[in-house]
Amino acid sequence: MKLILSLALVCFAFLSHQQTHAQELVGQRLKLTGQWTGTSFTVTRTQQRDARGEDPRRGQITGQIHEINPTARTLRVGPLLIQWTDTTQFKETSPAALAVDQVVQVKGRVSGPGPLRATEIKPEVLAADRLEMLGSITEGGRRADGALRLTMLGVSVDIPKGIHTSGSELTKRPDDRPPEEQFTFTFLNRPMTIGGKLETTSLYRDNFELSPSVTDARFRFGQELQLQLLYALSEKTSLFLEGQIAYEAELYNKTKPRELEWAFGRGQTWLYMSNLFESPVSLQLGRQSIRERRSWWWDDDLDAVRLHYDRQYWHVEIAFAQELAREATDEKHIAPRHHNVLRLFGSSSWSWDKNQRIDTFFLYHHDHSRRQSVGNSVQASREDPSDASLAWFGGRASGKLDLDRFGEMDYRLEGAGVAGHEVVFDFEDDEQRKSRSQVSSRFSRKVMGWALDNSLSWETRVPGRPTLSVGYAVGSGDRHPDRGTDHAFRQTGLHDNKGRFRGVNRFRYYGELLRPDLSNLQIWTVALGFCFWKDSSVEFAYHLYDQLYAAPVLLESRVNADPTGKRKGIGQEWDIIVGLEEWEQFQIEVIGALFRAGPAYGRSSGEIASSISFQLQYNF
Repeated sequence: MKLILSLALVCFAFLSHQQTHAQELVGQRLKLTGQWTGTSFTVTRTQQRDARGEDPRRGQITGQIHEINPTARTLRVGPLLIQWTDTTQFKETSPAALAVDQVVQVKGRVSGPGPLRATEIKPEVLAADRLEMLGSITEGGRRADGALRLTMLGVSVDIPKGIHTSGSELTKRPDDRPPEEQFTFTFLNRPMTIGGKLETTSLYRDNFELSPSVTDARFRFGQELQLQLLYALSEKTSLFLEGQIAYEAELYNKTKPRELEWAFGRGQTWLYMSNLFESPVSLQLGRQSIRERRSWWWDDDLDAVRLHYDRQYWHVEIAFAQELAREATDEKHIAPRHHNVLRLFGSSSWSWDKNQRIDTFFLYHHDHSRRQSVGNSVQASREDPSDASLAWFGGRASGKLDLDRFGEMDYRLEGAGVAGHEVVFDFEDDEQRKSRSQVSSRFSRKVMGWALDNSLSWETRVPGRPTLSVGYAVGSGDRHPDRGTDHAFRQTGLHDNKGRFRGVNRFRYYGELLRPDLSNLQIWTVALGFCFWKDSSVEFAYHLYDQLYAAPVLLESRVNADPTGKRKGIGQEWDIIVGLEEWEQFQIEVIGALFRAGPAYGRSSGEIASSISFQLQYNF
């Protein structure tokens, strides 16, 4: 009761507190997106940029040209008067080709009162009434109606009351690209935004049994509608609601055809309160996305209480999570991997220099569910092969290096350790009741393992921006896992192993078909990617897999066959990933994959499994 009263007092304080420290934005670098009405710039979105090493007088504006004076060499875009000189670079255009209503991007510098002196002008693609400004905030204040009034590039810009300068990124998923402007209306004098996505997916897969005598080809088709509602209870308090409805049909399966499956799911539902009592600490309560950008540590929606600590170049998070209810209607109960599992998360990000950062991670996982004894009968859907108390810890150093005319280099060095205690269960079918299983064995062991994951990506400056990426990942194994301490690394169970190199797509960097966990395994990766058009890319990836110790299991592998445990060579995979994002609201992704089994699969060595997937996503 005391906790509930305390949270109620905090909520009340935020709902009644409207002041925003505009002065805190002075010196920060922002990208402002909104609409130009002809007389005013209405900001609908703010994004922070790293201000280190940036001249506060330099900036950028993108929008329609409203006036041109060739004699004075000036033009006007939105509220900004721009002047070009003999040193201004014109890319894909010329002074004579400039025209009213043409959309351009202008980079330049402001020197005291007067116009922006352009250093570069080039055509750009943007909606007719859209305007984007990028620059440093030199003055900050507040209007009588509560809107923020900022000065950027020498002109005044108003940010309406209710537009968040922090926290809005919490509503975005890394695989989605919502439109800049979603449907927004006023409810009780506060902005409410409704959006979501409609996603269509299909998947064809063949020979996942790695056997020429088994016909296991199948074709699946699914659709999902996701609706989201974001309501600004105050300038610093947001309520977010999300729901889903999905179905999946198996259009072809020669062996075991499945019926059409429908499900309603509960998505994220949280309350976010920023800058508690004017401190850098923010509070988020409810079902929320716990993720990090590579999904190597975690990427999942969980019921949690989370604290965010933000400084200009620091970000720290601490969260407690435990699932309170099942996720969707097609589930009879909370999934065994989440049931009665308490998790404590901790992470920090430090941008120690521009384009350079260090991340640290910590996760404590404590399964306090009732442990079964040998001979106990359980529902088959409740089989839980492991009850563990484990702690993961580690870090990541990453950044970007400018190679001048040779392009850019992205680097990443990452490592993790896991330690703790685990109780492992084996199950066998209950002969008397088909829907139940019996615990056939149980044993305890200590766990202590490690993993490394490193990569380099070199993007050249030649047409098509070809990018060569190489990666090496290894997770420790144990020659005798049933004796003494198990030294095999295991991932957190909340991971997705999904990221991007330099293309538009995030994809599974350990292989789109095999998708193994990094345990008793080393993976070599080489990828070559090309960008084309404006926002599209194609990437070719190759993966080579070898176990550290020959073992009859490959954790979380999507192929149904198991290694023999006599050889270490798991095999090779070739992937092609095509992404098209030329439209504001549509995303298209096509992924093809081939896996060739290695000598670890004995008689199945040389067998080829294949898959091809298609995804069309409409964001609104």
